[in-house]
Amino acid sequence: MATVKHIRSQGGALLRNASAPLTIHLEDEPYILSEDALKRQTDERVQRKKEWFYPKLKFISMEDTNLKLRLTFREISYIMTVGIEPDKLHVSCSCGSQVETLCLHTYRALGQLIGYRSTDYFKQYRPNGLMEIAARHRKYFDRKATDRGIEVKPKASLGSVYHLADKMEGLQFADILELPPSAPERKKAKDTALTYIIIDAFRNKYLTFLLPCLGMLNKAETEVKGFHHFISGTEREYDQFLTDEQKTLNRLCYEMWQQVETQSGSLIEGEPEQECEPAGVFSLWEKAMPLLLQQEFIYRYGLYNKRELKEKPQRARIERVQLSKDRPRLHFQLLDKGAFYQLYMKVAVRDRNIHKCDTETTFFISEGTKLYLLPSLRDAGIAEWIRKSGGHITVFKEHFGDFEQEYLDQLRECYPVTTVKAYK
Repeated sequence: MATVKHIRSQGGALLRNASAPLTIHLEDEPYILSEDALKRQTDERVQRKKEWFYPKLKFISMEDTNLKLRLTFREISYIMTVGIEPDKLHVSCSCGSQVETLCLHTYRALGQLIGYRSTDYFKQYRPNGLMEIAARHRKYFDRKATDRGIEVKPKASLGSVYHLADKMEGLQFADILELPPSAPERKKAKDTALTYIIIDAFRNKYLTFLLPCLGMLNKAETEVKGFHHFISGTEREYDQFLTDEQKTLNRLCYEMWQQVETQSGSLIEGEPEQECEPAGVFSLWEKAMPLLLQQEFIYRYGLYNKRELKEKPQRARIERVQLSKDRPRLHFQLLDKGAFYQLYMKVAVRDRNIHKCDTETTFFISEGTKLYLLPSLRDAGIAEWIRKSGGHITVFKEHFGDFEQEYLDQLRECYPVTTVKAYK
């Protein structure tokens, strides 16, 4: 009978052939390989070696659950095979080296994949994932060969692609629809020369809020030629210049900032340590709007950071806007494009649709420099959801049943949704 000869390293550890698969366990969540998990399952002798850094990786094939990549470093190449399961990877290398755990070539390659592509690199190879969908619908995806393999992305025209790990991930759809609906309008104030500035903070640092600001008028008093610093809403030295309505509006501005300062700048996502109670802020906007509609000089400003509130607004980032008393209505269109559907949000004002609108200013729909306050906080949440989903959502027809159950049925309970056949 033949006997098996066991080979041991100088330290006494039993060695294995690198061409035989080694199982690497994924410890955090399905298809996620962290740097810590990789290092814990690779012996220190391999980790300490000072060679084979940054090999070039070339995609060879993906059959069933087995991914093959060519690893090349200084004209020396090996084939790495990775059997992919939700909770483990089975890794082998054609080098055939005698090793304790991974060989140097596969250790460097895996480190490069999770370093450049992030820890979820293998998620795209899951069943019915990015690679499989892209292979099935090739004309809707872009492919690019890189030094780290092949990069596949949905074309920009798809917006978000349902079921893939993209822009829709992490958005709590059911919570958006639970946001409160509209409230009644309030009384309006008289025209004044004081400027009011709608503040849009960059990168959703704060929810959109309102601040008063003293402006310098031209001789005809038709335009603001320059700005003084913002007013907090509590200074008494300006009372002689203000009407009773403006005093009320300034108090609303102050309350709005007090709430906005401590909250997340998004209606649908935020840091765990930040509270999220946007209903109070939206209620203040509804109280302010009837007064604000009567003001002559209203502007919108892009705020970079909090300290700018103690300075003059920068002219390059400020624009004059017009507020409308009309409240827009949201509805949705499901466009049938053959291989997939695309869900679009539509905005109607009175008896017409707004074809080019912007949702960057939270709580508002913008049509050029005209702003419409949305009727409800839920509408504002839905508008932010669509914006953060890339403007529209693509659903391939094999996923439509899941998408309809998870999103569309709930959406239909709150908004009109019409299905339209796309023209070729």
